Amino acid sequence: MVQMIHTASYFNMVDHVGKVYGISSSMPKGFVPDGRLLSFIPDYKLVRDYKDSVITWQEYEKIYISTMDSVDHEDDFGVMRGSEPCTLLCWERTVGRCHRRLLGEWLGKLGWEVDIK
Repeated sequence: MVQMIHTASYFNMVDHVGKVYGISSSMPKGFVPDGRLLSFIPDYKLVRDYKDSVITWQEYEKIYISTMDSVDHEDDFGVMRGSEPCTLLCWERTVGRCHRRLLGEWLGKLGWEVDIK
């Protein structure tokens, strides 16, 4: 049975289900997650390049997904296969241009059941 995976913003606590895991390089001050899933965190330079308009969102998407395809995720998959649902958290308040949406869609293609918020 595949575990239900949720994604949400740190700020939308109503969307936090089960254990919560950070998937960003930093977290809000005072926020204490159940852990961090390091293989899903985008490279800092990739985030900076997008925010500084060095690359477009489409380029960001391609680079992030390419990275997800080439990185070993077994440790993080093991955490996600736990006994209860979990939520993967990042900073963006909406999913339009957010790596958690990209990650959720990518996980869905791998067979995970994902609720993207």
